Amino acid sequence: MSNPPEDPIRHANYREEHGMRAGGYGVLVAKELVDELIYDEKGNDVLLIKYLGASHASNLFKEKAEGA
Repeated sequence: MSNPPEDPIRHANYREEHGMRAGGYGVLVAKELVDELIYDEKGNDVLLIKYLGASHASNLFKEKAEGA
């Protein structure tokens, strides 16, 4: 479930209404701190990507392209 900006804890209300344990805050926090979240097909593994800056990111791509 995605939370709209005007209702950042919508998922908590949904989980409570459906008798589910509290959870989901880790993903909520991660979405605010990282640049990309990539889920696997099952949706239970996630890759978090944070770019350290424009020059760092361009250097990484340059090194990768050069095979370093």
